[in-house]
Amino acid sequence: MIAALLLACVEPASIAYDVDTAAHADSGDSTETPEVVPGAPCPHPADLYDPACVVRYDVEVAAADWAAMQEAYDRAVVNCGDTAHVRDKYAATLTYGAESLEVGIRLKGNACTFLAGGKMQFRLDMDWVDPERIFHGVTSINLEAANYDPTGQKNGLAYSVFREVGVVSPQANFATLHVNGSFYAAYENVEQINGHFLDSHYDDDSGNLYFFIWNGHYGELRTNEEIGDVSHWTDMETLVNATPDSVSWSEFEARIPTLIDVDQLLLALATEAVVPQVDGVWAGSANCYVYDNPSGCGGAGCFEYLPWDMDSAFIAPPLDLCPACGSSPETETADPITFISGRGPARKWRLFDLLMALPDRRAQFIDNLALVVDTAYDSAILRQRHAARFQQLDPWAAIDPKVDYARFVESNEELGALFAERRDFLDGWIAENR
Repeated sequence: MIAALLLACVEPASIAYDVDTAAHADSGDSTETPEVVPGAPCPHPADLYDPACVVRYDVEVAAADWAAMQEAYDRAVVNCGDTAHVRDKYAATLTYGAESLEVGIRLKGNACTFLAGGKMQFRLDMDWVDPERIFHGVTSINLEAANYDPTGQKNGLAYSVFREVGVVSPQANFATLHVNGSFYAAYENVEQINGHFLDSHYDDDSGNLYFFIWNGHYGELRTNEEIGDVSHWTDMETLVNATPDSVSWSEFEARIPTLIDVDQLLLALATEAVVPQVDGVWAGSANCYVYDNPSGCGGAGCFEYLPWDMDSAFIAPPLDLCPACGSSPETETADPITFISGRGPARKWRLFDLLMALPDRRAQFIDNLALVVDTAYDSAILRQRHAARFQQLDPWAAIDPKVDYARFVESNEELGALFAERRDFLDGWIAENR
């Protein structure tokens, strides 16, 4: 059957293209690369995240090591608590055009979201042999394709909204992975937040980087581990947890901007709310990095929020593809302040709740919502951007043996329709609450 995918709504005419889902319904498990392969004519750009390109990574890995990764994945499908070998890393050779190098390859992703027969996600580490190695400006390559994101493109779309309002965030385009000479699958190629990311995006990269594990109530140190000084983080968490029981509102209001860039935080969380990011800190789940920027807050040094892991953005993961994700309310009408995701501890980060209890900060947050909507959430522009990305990914999704192609098309139709619905809701909500 022919399904028309209408992904843009712009004057004077809509953008539409036809896809034949029946033609690809029986793609089977074949991993052979077709004689004529689809994709952009720039599989090996100098910039790994060139948005005009679908990059190609060729990996050679020992058959036994590949089988071990598949076995670890399959065991986690049966019991997601069985993760003893999910993060084991193996030697591999990465070929990128005329360049070849030895890398480490391992599985990535939450084991409780693995599905039987699902697509394995990978991280390739350039520093496997040489700890100082940087390859095309990166030390790691992330190949992301969460089974619960049938659109295949939420990360890149969401990060584009953050960047447009000035929030530092990763880049993402598409990539194909070819293993031992055969096409394995298509992915989002997502820039990793790590020490090298800090070097690329900040004037001073010497501060601590934390992965914020909200359901554990702490930040996990990801740089400067050998020093291990987390006193600044402890100061912030102590202040947050003590307010208002043993710390007054006035003291909290005076001290919190000396520890974290509240203006930047409220803008970042407003962007999560607008998108919306269902699996983010704003929604009561997890997934962000926090950088203790020595140059932040006018040179005094303070924390800054870095968004991460956007494959649950825009539309909540379907329960049949991610039972562990829980059921979330409709995202197009997600309240920017009170929405709680079905994932995580089902409560907001205490710092957000405290800031919303301060009238001036609440008003600032709502003003930021309006800024994000006006600056970066034009539904027609997002639909055009979505359409362009769909056009890049579609030929590969059609031959990807790990993709349900009909569902890929259907879910992208749903995503394309969301932008206007979300924008309409936000315009009304802001008008009522400003």
